[in-house]
Amino acid sequence: MENIDHLCFIDTETLSGADLKATGVYPYSADPAFRVMMVTYAIGDGPVQIWKQDRAHLGEWLDWNDAPTDLLEFLERVEMGGAYFVAWNAGFDRLALSRGILGYSNAKPEHFMDAMVQGVRSHLPPDLATAGKVVRAEIQKRPDGKRLIIKFCTPPFADPAEHPAEWEAFVLYALDDIPPLRAVWQATLPLSDLAWQQYWASEKINDTGMPVDVEFARAAGALAIENAERADYDIHRLTEGAIDTVNQHLALCAWVVAHIGHISEARDILLREVAEEQDEAGDGVTRLATYSLERSRVEDLIAYLERIANERALTDNETTVLQVLHVRAYGASATPKKFVKLLPMVSRGDRLRGQYVYYGAAATGRFSSRGLQIHNLARATVGPQDVELAVINQIMDGVSYDEIKQRGPVGRTLSRLIRPVFVAPDGQKMLWADYSAIEARVLPWLGDAFGADPVLEIFRQNDADPSLPDIYKRQAGSILNKDPKDVTKAERQSHGKVPVLSLGFGGGKGALFAMARNYGASFTDDEAGDVVEKWRATNPWARRYWDDTWEAAIWCMHNHNQLRAVGGHLHYVYLPDYMHGTLACLLPNGEPLLYPMLRWEMRERKDKLTGTVEVREQLTYRRGYGRAALWYGTLVENAVQAVAGALLKNALLRLSLSHPQLVVGHTHDEVIALCQTQDVADSRAALTRAMLELPDWAAGLPISCEASESFYYTKTID
Repeated sequence: MENIDHLCFIDTETLSGADLKATGVYPYSADPAFRVMMVTYAIGDGPVQIWKQDRAHLGEWLDWNDAPTDLLEFLERVEMGGAYFVAWNAGFDRLALSRGILGYSNAKPEHFMDAMVQGVRSHLPPDLATAGKVVRAEIQKRPDGKRLIIKFCTPPFADPAEHPAEWEAFVLYALDDIPPLRAVWQATLPLSDLAWQQYWASEKINDTGMPVDVEFARAAGALAIENAERADYDIHRLTEGAIDTVNQHLALCAWVVAHIGHISEARDILLREVAEEQDEAGDGVTRLATYSLERSRVEDLIAYLERIANERALTDNETTVLQVLHVRAYGASATPKKFVKLLPMVSRGDRLRGQYVYYGAAATGRFSSRGLQIHNLARATVGPQDVELAVINQIMDGVSYDEIKQRGPVGRTLSRLIRPVFVAPDGQKMLWADYSAIEARVLPWLGDAFGADPVLEIFRQNDADPSLPDIYKRQAGSILNKDPKDVTKAERQSHGKVPVLSLGFGGGKGALFAMARNYGASFTDDEAGDVVEKWRATNPWARRYWDDTWEAAIWCMHNHNQLRAVGGHLHYVYLPDYMHGTLACLLPNGEPLLYPMLRWEMRERKDKLTGTVEVREQLTYRRGYGRAALWYGTLVENAVQAVAGALLKNALLRLSLSHPQLVVGHTHDEVIALCQTQDVADSRAALTRAMLELPDWAAGLPISCEASESFYYTKTID
């Protein structure tokens, strides 16, 4: 906003019988004890004001009829349009002002702007205290706030009259929220009008929420608790008493290495790093290998052993190690526990609300997910839909742990059933539409000026005639020297989809291994090197795009405030006066990606395989609470993700305007909707139309989406 007088910076202090961290803001603010104790605010550049009460713990309310005159007058301006409240994590304060105070229940998303969103877009940390320090706000948040919040805002609710000194300190703490809030707002680049409209659409989705099958969640949650308990027993049994619990990471890792370390490929998968230590006599160096059972390595080793099992029978020892790895992967996994975590988050009408953070991923502008982490739901299923429904019915009928275990690791089964916890109410259906290979399309579109148009043409042809081999089959055919029509389903996945999705951002074998893990594929080190080499040979435009991107970034750092084009869709510019020097990538829609406080610095890089340490100069920027290295791979990936995310945000905004009640959620490049059964055809058409309608800035981008429907959310329908 150019005129700060149109803004009221506002914050609330509340009490509730619910645990905010466990429930999220919607159940928290629906608790019968929920009340607002204090409202601190400042209109424009005006002084910080407070409106408070000290009897909320007794059930008394603030009443908007008794609010300060200037606050009431500003509220009227907000409701008329053109004036806005600005808060940090504004969804919380919006619900507080409408649910925790009498006389006003009409606080709409479009009445609020979120300073956290604007700050995070410039890579400030998502907590106000730290963000205020970064921008050097004149007044900082007081460090004793957490203690005072526990005292006055959580049961048993201390009486302010009995603790006058601490209550006065709490009042001062509340007053000190506004200066850093206003300072962050004024220190950061404003979002565009379009971005705020998209933010408001996102908040409406948060208000609507995803429908939850609470009965299934309870039954699955009970199994998840038993699974965690049994995992410890299984680890103790399989290791013959050597290890007692699944969370004894170091001891369990040492046991696995001791039992399978004779296989060099397995040892390499678990290898974390090699360190060099000076001998005690000082006349030599000992190289010590350290290993890790972090989740990614466990998944890689499981995939490797299962691949070996398809080639030859595993030994008894190898079979035991595989069983231990399965217990580790699914017994220590947080995914099955999501059923338990979900229940206190469910609010009115059995809906899961407040799960999305607009612009939560600062580097790309994409959404992030909080609470249940809907963006991270497992894609794998327990089988076709009839099998999936049979297992769900078994669980709801109270099947025993041992019976469900006959399907394999119980934790794995539960992990693959988290999506079906979202079920349409009677008389309704769930719809979802997913952009097809959107990142694989956006990358060559951004690189079309470097010779990537043949790749785009493959998408155009395949969209027109789906019977033709798709991009993944064609890529697998190139790597395997096979006719794309002869590529198997497994080869399409391992040698087509995995390299297409992982190698476009300059990465090598490490990127390939990481993506392979997501799709259950496995490569030896030599195989991975061959895949990388052949992908780059068949996509020479990618290297030209990477190089031009890096050249543009360096050029901009030496030519301040001057635009430099990369291809026909992106521009870079260096802003020396913003946050001590910021590189901006201007996306095709005009929105920027920001890399603030850019500088060259000497950084150590350790070769994990040799233990040698290399010190070299790297370009870095401020990211959240620390600093991150910047290279062409980061810039290219961020741009691709940002364009894909912009298409999703455009679709969500269109649907918010045309079908306000339709969308209930989204995951990455997928929109999830809910409609009456008789409206499925019309709603499905509206959903796909909104997703396929390209904005002017995306002209020439081949785009496609696949829509599905069912009475529950599942990946068994494609």
